[in-house]
Amino acid sequence: MRMTEWSKQFGLTVVKAEDRPDQWRFTSEQRSAPRRLEYVFTTRNGSWDMKGEPGEIEQWARDLFLFPPGDPRHNQQGGADRNLFGLLRDAKGNHLSGAGFYFWSDGLDKLNLPDAEFGKIATRVDAQPSGWANIEMYESSTYDPANNHGPWCWSTGYGDVLKGGGMPDRWHVTMFGVWQEQAGIVVVPPVTPPVEPPIGGELANILSYVQRIDANLESLMLHLGALGR
Repeated sequence: MRMTEWSKQFGLTVVKAEDRPDQWRFTSEQRSAPRRLEYVFTTRNGSWDMKGEPGEIEQWARDLFLFPPGDPRHNQQGGADRNLFGLLRDAKGNHLSGAGFYFWSDGLDKLNLPDAEFGKIATRVDAQPSGWANIEMYESSTYDPANNHGPWCWSTGYGDVLKGGGMPDRWHVTMFGVWQEQAGIVVVPPVTPPVEPPIGGELANILSYVQRIDANLESLMLHLGALGR
């Protein structure tokens, strides 16, 4: 997982899918293939240029996720200046349009809520054709990154959770998370072959061998008895 330095300084952290408190929401098949956070980056004032400003994008993120108009991966809303974005890619790196993302505030523990209650506080957004989904933030999302982290969490399906989103020091910063699907791991239990009795000539050979052992034992006992007399 790759994260820009400003993302780290702003207090963004990743909670693995296996550490989510709502494992009960998902099937064993879903849990076998968690959606992993692969990239986290930010932009400042909606710009994807590097001007030496706090919170700006890094070159590697620009190279990976800035696409020109006309490219189906082009994020038409990518110039938003105080938003949270999520993108889900398949195992080959293709953007998945229509993927469902959910954004919620006030802590990871909100995942403990029943579906009906969680639905009241979470914002569900389906990804645009480009694959990106987003929500806008307001002044209530302001926080001091030197002493705290932002109030927002977001994720997709049974995926890692990106935690700590918000507006650091009231700056207009936009935060991006990129998830990737994983191939499910199918564990096949070992099969113990059944023990079949010997048949045909094998059985005859074994019986003959046992008879020879019995004869040798009888001869040995007679010999020992003669020595003892």
